[in-house]
Amino acid sequence: MKKILFTCFLGGLCFVGSEFTCWSQVADSPLGIGNAFADSHHPGRERSFAPPFSGKAILYGELINPDSLGPLKMQISPFKKVLGDALPDSVLEIQTTHGTFFDGVLDPRVRKFRVVLPEFTEYAYVSLMLGDRPILDEFLVFPGDSAMLGLDLQKFTTVFAGPEGDWMETQYLVQRAIKQHQFETPRVIIERDREGFLDKDDYREQYQAAYQNFGAQLEIQNFGKDDIEAAFRQLAIPKEEIPGIDILFQRKHLLSNSRIKLLEQEILGSFYAKTLSHLRRYGYQIGKAQHNQFVVQRIESEIPGILESLEPLFSDQEFSGPGSGGLLLAMEWAKMKAALNNTDFSRLVLNETEGRLQDQMLYVYALENVNRVEDPIAFLEGIQSHIRKETYRGHLEGIASRLEPGIKIKMASLYTLEDESISIRDLEGKATLLYFYFSTCSHSAKFFHTVLKPIMESGLSNQEFNLVAISVDNNPELWKEQLSTYSSPDIPNYRLPSKEWRAWLDYYLISGYPRTMLLDSDGKLLSIWVSGRTEESFKASLQELVPIYPTTLSTPSIQEP
Repeated sequence: MKKILFTCFLGGLCFVGSEFTCWSQVADSPLGIGNAFADSHHPGRERSFAPPFSGKAILYGELINPDSLGPLKMQISPFKKVLGDALPDSVLEIQTTHGTFFDGVLDPRVRKFRVVLPEFTEYAYVSLMLGDRPILDEFLVFPGDSAMLGLDLQKFTTVFAGPEGDWMETQYLVQRAIKQHQFETPRVIIERDREGFLDKDDYREQYQAAYQNFGAQLEIQNFGKDDIEAAFRQLAIPKEEIPGIDILFQRKHLLSNSRIKLLEQEILGSFYAKTLSHLRRYGYQIGKAQHNQFVVQRIESEIPGILESLEPLFSDQEFSGPGSGGLLLAMEWAKMKAALNNTDFSRLVLNETEGRLQDQMLYVYALENVNRVEDPIAFLEGIQSHIRKETYRGHLEGIASRLEPGIKIKMASLYTLEDESISIRDLEGKATLLYFYFSTCSHSAKFFHTVLKPIMESGLSNQEFNLVAISVDNNPELWKEQLSTYSSPDIPNYRLPSKEWRAWLDYYLISGYPRTMLLDSDGKLLSIWVSGRTEESFKASLQELVPIYPTTLSTPSIQEP
């Protein structure tokens, strides 16, 4: 999450610091009938205009919070979190007040608030947070919406009212139905050898004993077989049986056609995209690497027809573009199709999509991959050249500008093993290779011991540059206990807690681990990411950035991340 003074979102959603305001007014009750939505299908709630929607959305709430677990915040984003942490969002803190006798808020336990959102042209995803805990998670809000929220955390009840009360209630019930399905469905783990796993110790006995008890169930699937069969069964489920869709259809008479279409797309798109992703990554890509011809041939035979049947879910757009569910499905559709056709994702998107959807897909693709490529600036420039909408181009240009070599590293405070604090700029004086990781990340442990540690032990790092390990652990004890597994006590070790420094990590696109960053002797950026997953390929990347190694060193081709 980022507190941003000026952010232009997808869908024309712009937040300017001076307008990004939340009011909590004592004597001001929520908006009445005159501010209702035109096609809510309730007499007396009509407006004088029809979509496209306009006006500022208003959310009025009453909260009973007996435990005071943290400040009340509202997070507003153009997309759901599932599409990536690098997508922009904004957070505002909400000031609550007690009611008065004359505003009808008579319960002394109740705190009230009234949030006026800035104007935007399509829709946004709104979450209400108590500290870091979501009370309402990613609800779609349209321009001009007004709704009342009743939140009693003592009795664990949530109710909605007002002109868009039915819209908010429908989303709440859909989310609940999806969670209910997840709760009652067996939890799944995937093992390469199911029977071999159960033969360990007394696992089989424990598994069979648990199966006899009423309650949660565990399903153990064989990797590359059971999980693939399960994925194809998921794709064959009729849309009427997908969790949450029945709730939407039961409440269709309460909603406008455009809202029904968007929420249907959210439900179906998210459902199918998750299954397509599993088939692509663990069925097709790993299947080809492991020469699992049965799985590969089945995917190549059956998936093209499935992709064709799914395309209308995101390409038939009610108004100017799909929501996150539709976009998520569009991304997975294109990734699978590109894999099957052995072509580049961006080329496929340019050839087979158009307009707003094309811009959105390229934009999200850029944010997904900018921290995985050798030359992020050239990569972003290449994507920008195909994007028409200035909002998206401007955001990508902003990312590219902060990744330019030669810019001083932003200030951040690092914790030492003695729990003292130093500035990251105190590392100046020699070129510095920063290695970011978190404890319990097996990829980080392997990368350090097979790539970085040999370089360190060769003495080259001490001669030409400093190797510094930075853990993003929030737990200092875990960091210290596991230090030798993921780093070495022979090099400088610091901690940059992700909870405190999330904005800094997001600024440099550090979300996947392990990550490396190279600074020059003045603390200026040389590269936000040094590529290579073997000792030799990593050395070759370093050689291109700083003159550390002899020119006679053989330079293998740089591997894709």
